[in-house]
Formats: sequence, structure tokens, C-alpha cells
Amino acid sequence: METLIDPKNDRHVKTVIAPPHKPLLKNLMWPNKNNINKPDWKQLRDHLSKEGRIQKEDLLKLILECNKIMKNESNLLSLQDPVTVVGDIHGQFYDLLKILEVGGNLQNTKYLFLGDFVDRGSFSIEVLILLYAIKINYPNTVYFLRGNHECRQMTSFFNFRDECKYKYDQEVYDILMDQFDYIPLSCIVNGKFLALHEGISPELRNQFNYTQHPYLLPHFMDIFTWSIPFVSEKITEMLFVILRQEQDNNSDSNDGLNNDEIQQLQDFSKNNAAKYNSVDLEFSKKGDVLRNKIKFVSKMMKMQKILRQESETIVKLKGQCPDNKIPKGILLNTDAMNNILSSYTNAKKADLVNEKRPDINNTTVQKQNIKK
Repeated sequence: METLIDPKNDRHVKTVIAPPHKPLLKNLMWPNKNNINKPDWKQLRDHLSKEGRIQKEDLLKLILECNKIMKNESNLLSLQDPVTVVGDIHGQFYDLLKILEVGGNLQNTKYLFLGDFVDRGSFSIEVLILLYAIKINYPNTVYFLRGNHECRQMTSFFNFRDECKYKYDQEVYDILMDQFDYIPLSCIVNGKFLALHEGISPELRNQFNYTQHPYLLPHFMDIFTWSIPFVSEKITEMLFVILRQEQDNNSDSNDGLNNDEIQQLQDFSKNNAAKYNSVDLEFSKKGDVLRNKIKFVSKMMKMQKILRQESETIVKLKGQCPDNKIPKGILLNTDAMNNILSSYTNAKKADLVNEKRPDINNTTVQKQNIKK
């Protein structure tokens, strides 16, 4: 097909082939005269891979034919292996081409797409066009499940609605939203595995019988090995409190005596200083020993606390790394571990707003403010 004309010859990367100049011709998209409702999905794939378009009427016909198939499918599908399960695509058309290339031949391989075909990426329309064409050609081997992005609120909050209006119009967007209502919600594979997008709603947890999963300690440690840092810290705290209490008792030994009695004791001590000098020296040495013990236990308690905190930080860092391996050089500096952990936590908190379902009212107000 003829590519876009470049009269000024100002394309920066001339090695990249220009997109097709016109939409795909009807006779190329629907070549089968015996079955005019079945598109040539390979021709369509090659055309879209060159960033080509199709006419609006062809897209609407594609949606209509796909709806005829999906309206006869159950909300809960049942499949037997082998089956290729595909996760979120999010408008990444060229990733979809790679998945179809390595996933197996469509004629003898079952495909189960778990939803989230649109939003975020720039080629959501192309993803849907190709998937619809494949579904029409292989209705018994290709199956779709509906994701949380296949709805009106999510697509209006993200970029899919804007993409539809840019490439086609509002009517196409509305028809696609109606088409999403036909997509099944879940699938049971081999009668054992439940496949669906996002999982079961937490609001339904009381409606199911389940077995509580056992808590596994890091690296399958036993409870005694895992609790050593905590036990050591607690024992050190107990020793510190005991020694501190003994020092307080010694320092408060004069409690309960009035001033006259204290003065008599002081006079008696002066008169018998030589006699009791050795005894005072012995008590002084015992006090020094006690103070040294308290200082030592205090240092031990601080060290045990640091070791326990660093052990917890390392466990948290390993849980956040994809391969359970900490990057080199992190363990050399405690501040580096805390900074990485806090930066990840802050990023996770900042991204929480993107994980929830968007408020359609706030979205409308924000877009109105942007236009103003």
C-alpha cells in the first residue's frame, strides 16, 4: 500500500518506513467472498504494525461480529490445558505481536487474555482491532476476560477515551464501552484453577470457606532462630532495669531519715573516719563496679537494638527486590539501607492514588479546570 508522501524530504530517520497513506481497503480486510464477515487478520496485523488505520465502518462491523460471538459465551468460561494465558497488554500493540509470535500457533493453541487491553499505551485501538479479528477467526481457541480497565470510569480517567476521539470519534468510544459489557469475567482451567483479572473482591471474603495460609518466616527459619535478636534485646533491657534499680536503691538508702539523724551520722563518720575509711573505700569500689556494669549493659542494649533493626531492614529490602537479592554496597552503610527503604515506601505511598478506582466526578472537574 502507498505510504505517506514526504514532499519536503524532511524525515529525520529515513530508514523507518512511513505509515500507510490511506486506511486499509475493504477488499483487503474482508477478502473471503464466501464468508464476508471473517476478516483477514494477518493482513490486518501487518497493516497495523506499520501504524496504519482502518475505516470507521470496518471497525464497527468488526465490533458487531465479535459481539455476536461473545453474547453466546458464559460469564464463567471453562477450558482445558494446554492454554496460553496472557496478562495485561495496556495498549502495547507491538508487545502483543511478540506474544502471538512466541505463544503458539492460533490454529491449534488456546489463548486466554486476562483483560486490561486498553489505557496507558498509545495503541489501544490497534490492540482491540487485532484481538477482535483473531476472535472472529478463532472463536473456539481464543478467549477474553474483562479487566478493571474495560469500563467507562477507568477509560475516561486514563487515555483511552482521548485516543478514541483522536483516531475516530465519540461514537466509536461509546460502542466500544458497550462491547466491553459482553466480555466474560472469569475462567476455570482444568476444573482446578480460577483465572480472572485482579482477583476476588475483599467484600466477598465471608462468602467462601478457606484455610488460613501458614505464615512462613524468611528463608524458612524456625521461630527460635528468627527471634534471637528480639530475645537478646529484651534480656538486655531486663538486666539494665535490674542494675539501674539496684543503683537507685543504693543512692536512696538515706530515705526515711530526718535531718537530725543525718547530721548525727555525718558527725559520727567524721570522728571515726580512720576507723571506717577502709569500709567506705570498699563501698566506693562496689559503686564503681555497679556503674560500669550499667554502662556496659546499656551499650549492649543499644547494640542489640541496632542489630535487630538492621535485621528487619534487610528482610524488608529482600522482600522488595524482584530477585530477593540486595544490590551490592547497600550493607556497608546503615543510612543507605534506610534511604532505599524509605524511598521505596514513599514511592509506594505516592502511587496509591493510581491503584484505586478513579472518581468520575473529580475527573470531570479536573478536565474542566485544565481546559480553562
